[in-house]
Parts: sequence; structure tokens; C-alpha cells
Amino acid sequence: MHSGRLVTTLALGVLLLAMLATLRPMTSLTDVVRRFAGGDRKARAATVGAAEIGTLAHEWNRMADALALREAELGARTRSTSRARRSPART
Repeated sequence: MHSGRLVTTLALGVLLLAMLATLRPMTSLTDVVRRFAGGDRKARAATVGAAEIGTLAHEWNRMADALALREAELGARTRSTSRARRSPART
């Protein structure tokens, strides 16, 4: 009877460790997503953890990098257009 309790306790311990190993990267990724949504365009996810979570974090970082590049390009175009409009027209 005691060995049954021991096995159950060990199984619950292993399950708890597995859950923590999965939840930590998810919590970290959630934090990065919230920071990015709040305007922190440098927020990037750690790409470690369970295979699926690591892949998701990697793809998130690729998307964030692409978005940052597009924002920089748009900002450069906007500044260029603004300067062109302020320059006196030559005839």
C-alpha cells in the first residue's frame, strides 16, 4: 500500500515538473507578446523549451523582426516625403 502512494507521489512530481517546464516558456512568450503589443519593438522571445514552444518563439521573433523592418522602411519613406513637400518647388 505504501509503494502505491510512493508511485502516485512520484508520478505527480514528474507531472508537476513537466507542467512547469511547459508553462515557464509559455509565460515568458506571453510576456514578450504583451510587451511588443505595448510598443516595445525590441521585445524578443527566448527560443528554448519544448520543441513546439521553441518553434513558436522562433517564428514570433521572425515576425517581429519583419514588422520592425517594415516600420523602419515606412518611417524612412514618411520622412523623405515630408522633406520633399517642405522643399520649395523649382521651375
